[in-house]
Amino acid sequence: MREPVRDDAKAQSLRSPLNEARRSAALHAYDVLDTEREEEFDVLAQMASEICGTPIGVVNFVDTRRQFFKAEVGLGVRETPLETSFCGHAILEDDLMVVPDATKDPRFESNPLITSEPGLRFYAGALVKTPDGMPIGTVCVLDYQPRHLAEHQAQMLRLLARQASTQLELRRALTKARAAETRHRNVLDSAVDYAIISLDLEGRVVGWNRGAENVLGWREEEMLGRSADVLMSATDRALGLPEQELRTAREVGRSEDERWLARKDGSRLFALTDIMPLRDPNDRHVGYVKILRDRTQDRRRGQRLALLGQLSEALLTTDDPNAALRPILESGADTIGFDQSYAYEIAADGQHLCLQQAVGVDPTLLGAFRYVSFEVPICGLVAQNGEPLVLSHLQSSEDPRFEIARAGGLDAYAGFPIFDRDTLVGVVSFVSRDTPSFDRESLCFFETVARLLSIARERLNRETTLRASEQRSRIAQDAGQIGIYELDLASGRILGSPLFWRLFGLDDAAGRTADDIRPFIVEEDLPLICVDPARRDGSTPLEVQYRIRRASDQSLRWVARRAEFIRDGDGVARAMIGTVIDVTDRKRAELHQSARLALADRLRSTESASEVYARASECLAVTLGAPRAGYGRIDRRAELFEVAEDWASREEDKLVGHYGLQLFRGTVDYLTGGQALVMPDLSYFPALAEDEPTYRAMGTLAQIVVPIIDRSELVGALYVHAKEPRLWTSDEVEFAKAVADQTYAALMRVRAEAEQQVLNLELSHRLKNTLAMVQAVAMQTLRGVTERELVEAFNRRVQALAVAHHVLLSRNWTAARIKDTVEAVLGTFDQSARFAIEGPNVELGPRSTLTLSLMMHELATNAVKYGAISVPDGRVDVSWRLEHKARSQDLVLEWREYGGPPVVAPSAKGFGSRLIGMGLAQSGSVDLRYETAGFVAVMSAPLEHLQGV
Repeated sequence: MREPVRDDAKAQSLRSPLNEARRSAALHAYDVLDTEREEEFDVLAQMASEICGTPIGVVNFVDTRRQFFKAEVGLGVRETPLETSFCGHAILEDDLMVVPDATKDPRFESNPLITSEPGLRFYAGALVKTPDGMPIGTVCVLDYQPRHLAEHQAQMLRLLARQASTQLELRRALTKARAAETRHRNVLDSAVDYAIISLDLEGRVVGWNRGAENVLGWREEEMLGRSADVLMSATDRALGLPEQELRTAREVGRSEDERWLARKDGSRLFALTDIMPLRDPNDRHVGYVKILRDRTQDRRRGQRLALLGQLSEALLTTDDPNAALRPILESGADTIGFDQSYAYEIAADGQHLCLQQAVGVDPTLLGAFRYVSFEVPICGLVAQNGEPLVLSHLQSSEDPRFEIARAGGLDAYAGFPIFDRDTLVGVVSFVSRDTPSFDRESLCFFETVARLLSIARERLNRETTLRASEQRSRIAQDAGQIGIYELDLASGRILGSPLFWRLFGLDDAAGRTADDIRPFIVEEDLPLICVDPARRDGSTPLEVQYRIRRASDQSLRWVARRAEFIRDGDGVARAMIGTVIDVTDRKRAELHQSARLALADRLRSTESASEVYARASECLAVTLGAPRAGYGRIDRRAELFEVAEDWASREEDKLVGHYGLQLFRGTVDYLTGGQALVMPDLSYFPALAEDEPTYRAMGTLAQIVVPIIDRSELVGALYVHAKEPRLWTSDEVEFAKAVADQTYAALMRVRAEAEQQVLNLELSHRLKNTLAMVQAVAMQTLRGVTERELVEAFNRRVQALAVAHHVLLSRNWTAARIKDTVEAVLGTFDQSARFAIEGPNVELGPRSTLTLSLMMHELATNAVKYGAISVPDGRVDVSWRLEHKARSQDLVLEWREYGGPPVVAPSAKGFGSRLIGMGLAQSGSVDLRYETAGFVAVMSAPLEHLQGV
């Protein structure tokens, strides 16, 4: 047989690093290297050896640096280096490589396999390829004597190589199937937190997994054959909810719900329920599968976070923390899991506790708790030590200190100190009669309440001090309202009023100069006011507004300056005297108003929700000087938080993507109430403790999040983030809310426009129906006309218009493909097999589509009556093409008839002939030819004219 001719350029290409990497990846995907022998491959190696009459037969796979023998006969090794192998060369061939005598082949002149005893002389190898043609190995035979392969031996070697490829695919498919089966089995065995219940058609239990035992308490043998209704409350059963769930699953394909269910011991759990119908291999409905997940802790955690959110908001704004605490604790006692709560303050003598608020305590007993000594346990121990105290199983304790507590029925206690800075100022405690101990989450909640109370007390203390300071400052401001200063231009020394220095956050010290103020002026605004040459020559602007970072608190402020120069007798400026006023509030209001107006203009032209998100995010971030802002869509059912668009000062800070809603559980629970989330410092915002890792990973320490509510459901959130703690002003919060309102309004407009488009489509449908009505009325009206041919022609033309209208309707009345229009019109003649239609994918505008449909109808009508379609063997070719001109493209459409009767030009032209003669457009041309073979019409027109409306 003929050996293949080696193509060095091709071999070099196949040996490229990229191709080698792809080939190696394809080989490793089969996971066959270094595996044990398998009989299926051993048989192939044995057959190759016997068929070719060689002592050696091999099934091997070639990696980048070695070859692995999956099966071998006559070698006794499982792998060899690639450098000395024959197969390293064979892998570069297309099909089969044969080396009759290796000693005469320059590729192997120094190969030790040939030069060493006994010395291999003959090699033949057929490629093993992947389904997409990637070579990964060979089925080969070797001999110590020179030889040639017969044609049938070569063909059998190829067949064995293909069989090796097939075996690889079967092996991989079997491995995947086994892995899938193992995963399925492991999932069922490990789903100990999910109750997976199989039901028959009547809702009786036929399967009950280990998770169902863990979650619900019943064993499988207790539930088999029983109705699953036992899981629901009597009220739910009376309302027919079990039957409703099964009906929904049966009719819709799935039933999902969240509700309280009952356990075997009578306790309740809040479960997420998913019911789906079960079908046998013949698609017959045979039962249901019901999957329950215990969400009790999640629900209580969410309720606790919501309570903490309310509590933090209340305590950070109230003047009476204890009064704000009581209604929130009363509403959440059952959720949190306590029976009574007490809030005490340390009395003036430092030895007693004064009760401020109590929850769950009989009013008749409050008198005994109003004023107690530190010596009275249990709160007294917290006050004495200044440390938390947590007690469990008090009813079984014999400690004499807790005798009073046991007599009162207390079984669990948790008390926490309240501090103002480092001074103990009170104690808050929680007790339970029904449970012997508090769980970890309840204790965390209690501790957070105590911490919030401490923060509130510190805030009140600071505000009291600040109010005293502000009162003094206000007296000075009432006396002047305006800061006054005088600047000596030569020395730079400033004499200023006390209010002048307070505006900059500096103390009124003697000897201050302009250089003392310069560091606090925003760098971009320095040229407005601090150009010394301009001051000295008296040319600096006298009225200017600029920004400062106030020295006392680093807050950004706007200052308005008005000044005059004092000049000497020669007109030289010697000093500047003027006034300064803090105009921050007015300036922010102007900036916010301007930004809102600009956003409104930009949102008017948006056509999609993503544009709305992008423009709103940019406006919010840029106006508030924040590094990031964006809009997130919230899908509660899919548990997804999707950021479709956002704006960030750095590209790497963008958050566009999909996130699991569990990462923002506290945030979502807080926003569900409809209130904006204002977070000045993540470290001191316990309502989002669960979300803290997420926000820290995002680099967010402060934020404003405004919920988007649609039909009483939380559907999204507009957020602005800061990387450092930031005290958001009320103006900034209101601005964020206003932007959210504009965003929601724009989204509603986009939605309304989409709905309007649907309405327009409906109107188009009605127009089509109107054409049908016109046709029917015309037929009835013209029923008595004797010239039926004219009536039928009119009817067919209306029908052609209706067909074209239908094609346009499917494309939303914007454009229609030529092929769709031609096929639709010619299809009405019930002769589609005799029309050959061919041409490129070209679209025409609505007007040209109607013209084309009428013209096709007239041409087809003539062909049926007089032309090629009027005889059995006639046919018509309809084709079109694009011809490129110097500055445009022309559409050329050709109608050509074959096998019809002899054709002659009509002696008179009716409406149809005139319509055909008009062509595709007024700017086009028409060539009508009555040839011996049949009628031919060639029409052309500029494509841009045909694609217009």
